Amino acid sequence: MIPQSIRYIIAEGNYLLLNEGRWRELHPHYDLTVMIEEPEAVLRARLEERWKGLSAEERAWKLDGNDLPNGRRVMQDSIDPDFVFHGSDM
Repeated sequence: MIPQSIRYIIAEGNYLLLNEGRWRELHPHYDLTVMIEEPEAVLRARLEERWKGLSAEERAWKLDGNDLPNGRRVMQDSIDPDFVFHGSDM
């Protein structure tokens, strides 16, 4: 439970702006939405670093079988946010 005294809640997540299924039901509850965009090459480099302890096969699956396809889905199938920030601008 969130007390009434709490004025702001910041929620972070890749799927919060998806315009599909149950994710869509959340949208009326947002007062403000923000998306941070990065070029896929930057995301790939960061993910490579994140998963560097995995074998080459495991790392390839994480990147190209899971993480990057999910990122593309979020970028293509989300509602338009109120604000977009580009990682290079931050």
